[in-house]
Amino acid sequence: MPVLLGIDYSTGGAKSNVWRQIITDVFNVPTVLTKRKTGASFGDAILAGVATGYFKDYFICKQLAEYVNMLEPSEKTIKNICNILHFIKKYITI
Repeated sequence: MPVLLGIDYSTGGAKSNVWRQIITDVFNVPTVLTKRKTGASFGDAILAGVATGYFKDYFICKQLAEYVNMLEPSEKTIKNICNILHFIKKYITI
């Protein structure tokens, strides 16, 4: 399940499908959970591995990434968000 232009989550608020759907709709990009729940420490290990030459490059991230529970933006919600933003721009002066 590759996500080319999206948001990958691993822990925290991402455990909530409701919260992830809100983020998915607001940013209008797909979101996925990573199967591995090690979070930042895993990323740190990859950085160290590339820096020390243990890994050739960051392609290892793609090889090790496993995604689950992909969410797509809701067209209805995005339309509502756009209408609200239009209203704010039209009637509210900051």
